[in-house]
Amino acid sequence: MKKIVAIFIRHGETELNKDNEFRGDLDVPLNAEGEKQAAALVPFFANKGFSGAYGSTRKRVAQTMQPLMESKGMKMKPLKALDS
Repeated sequence: MKKIVAIFIRHGETELNKDNEFRGDLDVPLNAEGEKQAAALVPFFANKGFSGAYGSTRKRVAQTMQPLMESKGMKMKPLKALDS
């Protein structure tokens, strides 16, 4: 039987998170700190392989995953069902 491992990555910081405002349904981008956090995923996952990535369609999720996906030559598969 094939082993499946799921890894969950929370999106990087946004201005709303910084101000302790949590508005999951607003499509807000990462702030500068969130962009640094996203870039930090690349070295963390450098020696780890995986076969796919799924995330919500929110900007902050795509921005968080972009550096990692580019480093792996992959694209995240956005799923509208994960937006809520």
